[in-house]
Order: sequence, then C-alpha cells, then structure tokens
Amino acid sequence: MKMKILIATLIITTIAYVGLPGSKERSLFSTRSNIVNTLGDHEFKGHFKAGFHHRKGVLDPIYKMQMKAESWKKTTKEYKDYIISTAKENGYI
Repeated sequence: MKMKILIATLIITTIAYVGLPGSKERSLFSTRSNIVNTLGDHEFKGHFKAGFHHRKGVLDPIYKMQMKAESWKKTTKEYKDYIISTAKENGYI
C-alpha cells in the first residue's frame, strides 16, 4: 500500500511541477540533478521515508535535507533560486 501511495505522489508531483509547456516549473525539470533532488531527496526521502509534512510558517527539515543532499550541488542556479525563494516565502527556512 505504501508503495502505491509513493508512486501516486511522485506522479502527481511530476505533473504539478512540469505543468504546461513553457512554464517556469517545467524548466525546473531540465536536468537529472533537479529531478533527483525534487523527487528523490524532497518527495521520497523527506515526505515518504521521514514522514515530514509542510506547515506554513514552520521551519521545515525537508528543505534543509534537500539542500544538503549530494544532488543539490549539481542542480541549476534557476532551480536553487526557485527552491530557496519558495521555502522563504512560506517560512520553511
């Protein structure tokens, strides 16, 4: 059952991020490292494995974990800027 939930979450997340052609979110999936960092480090390790959930205005360990992941070093500047901006706007970091 957990595996089905994980697969559904990854599919929904991918669809949500990819969006329509030309969207800013779609460009975030332009490299392997960006994809691994979002789906592997943030979604799988942070939400699924560790069980963390976002709460607006509450420091969020997922983002710290995501930014310390090996894949973070190879993500694009645009991706890093987007993740950091989103985390700050929501009070997660």
